[in-house]
Amino acid sequence: MSTSEKPRRNQKRKSKKNDNIDSQTRSSQTNQTKLTKKQQLIKQTLETRKQFKQQSLEWQEKLYETVPLDILRDSAKYILPHHYEEIIEERNASKLCGYPICSKPKQTIQGQYRISYHAREIYDISELKCYCSTICFVSSKYFSAQLSVEPLYLRDLQNWKPVDVIPLGVDPRDLVKQDQSTKKNIHSGLNQRIEY
Repeated sequence: MSTSEKPRRNQKRKSKKNDNIDSQTRSSQTNQTKLTKKQQLIKQTLETRKQFKQQSLEWQEKLYETVPLDILRDSAKYILPHHYEEIIEERNASKLCGYPICSKPKQTIQGQYRISYHAREIYDISELKCYCSTICFVSSKYFSAQLSVEPLYLRDLQNWKPVDVIPLGVDPRDLVKQDQSTKKNIHSGLNQRIEY
């Protein structure tokens, strides 16, 4: 064998490899156009899921910083409860209160447990350390409890029922008292009608 024959063989091998690769890409392109209806539906579903996931990430990034009340209310459409927990963790890493509408720093509490002698119970306060106050903690938990666990791509965003957000400076206990007093007034009026 001479040295001039070796390059020719290598060139032939390379051209055969290139021909094989070209034929594979052509066949894969024709396969993509010949997708069955089921495959097209799966592809469309995956693309939709990807879009909603991207929207969710954008809303999470917004909530890492302090936001107005209406932004927090609107974000409930696009986030899940575990997303909200991640937001709280990120805000805590920045030393901010976990409630997204609060700009105060988180409080520093020593220890992990508190003992209530009156109730004779031991409370784990590790979650309370993520917030500036008990009021923000309760307000944040209230917001979190209203978040839907339904996947984003299954939600009906046009008919979305807005969630309630407790504004800063409002004690949730006062809201509960007001709610109970209005219920008593309604029930007392109902009882008067029934007695009549």
